[in-house]
Amino acid sequence: MINGVTEFNDLNIKTKLKEEFFRNGLIKTLSSSIISLEMKSKFEGELNYIFDNRLDIFDNLPNLNLDDDKLEDLIIPCIRRAWSLVFINPPTLYTRSRNDLRLELFKLLWDVDQFLDYLVDILPKSINNLDIFENIDRASEILNLISQNYVNGLISKCSNKTIEELTIEIRDLKIKNTLK
Repeated sequence: MINGVTEFNDLNIKTKLKEEFFRNGLIKTLSSSIISLEMKSKFEGELNYIFDNRLDIFDNLPNLNLDDDKLEDLIIPCIRRAWSLVFINPPTLYTRSRNDLRLELFKLLWDVDQFLDYLVDILPKSINNLDIFENIDRASEILNLISQNYVNGLISKCSNKTIEELTIEIRDLKIKNTLK
């Protein structure tokens, strides 16, 4: 605090995201490496949805000894990482053939609300799991593992299905997403 004024970096993420300049800069930074304009627009839409509707994810985050980092500052890049694993860098298993229905199902299974709920649920359970490692960024690694585990769960939901099962599930998810 300087003369009773809190510095911007000391503010919590929810307060920062109320500032349009910060919010737009964050969106621009996180989407800058996305080449496809369609994917960039889709990701920006996801971020705007989160910033408008899901800031509750920053409430009651577990405490970690992070030195200079705040856990809340690592959450949005974690979301970007998971989203990218689905839409930008999907499993090569699904991208080898052009019309793999598993890839379509995999992408349709992504639900940002489900991911955020999963993140909020599993984060407190996994906080101390990497404490024995002294020379890694534990918070970042935990969030990376959470992202990867969620995406692996989506992969599991696409495995061992017949073409008919894939087709029906894709149809059902398209209907569900339209009604959302």
